[in-house]
Amino acid sequence: MDPLLFLDNLSWHGPAPVLRALTWTIAPGERWAVVGPEGCGKSTLLRLMAGLLRPSGGAVWLDGQPCATVVNRAERVGVLFGEPATRFLTPVVWEEVALTPAFYGLAGEALQQRVAETLQWAGVPADLASRELATLSTAECARVAWAVAWVMRPKLLLLDEPGAYLSAAGEAEMADRLGGLPTVASVVFTSRMERAKQFADRLLWLEGGEVRFL
Repeated sequence: MDPLLFLDNLSWHGPAPVLRALTWTIAPGERWAVVGPEGCGKSTLLRLMAGLLRPSGGAVWLDGQPCATVVNRAERVGVLFGEPATRFLTPVVWEEVALTPAFYGLAGEALQQRVAETLQWAGVPADLASRELATLSTAECARVAWAVAWVMRPKLLLLDEPGAYLSAAGEAEMADRLGGLPTVASVVFTSRMERAKQFADRLLWLEGGEVRFL
């Protein structure tokens, strides 16, 4: 199977090396987790994989193209950032979930249906769609962030601490929903091994700039 994402000798250096010469292939449908202590560079690796940072060395390839140059990247890679409430760009739930598909040309009934289906998938009640994001609980904001990540139906989901701000039952529910997308690859970034095992079946340990496949 051709790789969906290929990290070719990838390195990134801040004040200290965060990542040294990582070569890693992710195929469609694979469920990975990157595990490591706080501050080890997990969020940096996520941004490199999403094409949001330029590597110090090596390259990231998405569907055989340099990731940063893929013009329709949002249609292929969905990202769930940590502390999602700080990432929202619009004031209202519906507008936030509709923002990217509308930018890519979805409109009218098709846009309405896509947003409604995505909110339902993420477990966001229909009556919250018209609510201001500032009025939601942290758990409700977390589910809206899941909807934003999935609304474009990407091939790859990059998820930073995906169970954060959810109850234990809510976290298990989202792990099940992710598992119900068999052709979608996912990579979870977490400091908690139990979370990694809940969301993924393949693990990579990151610490001190070095990686180890578990």
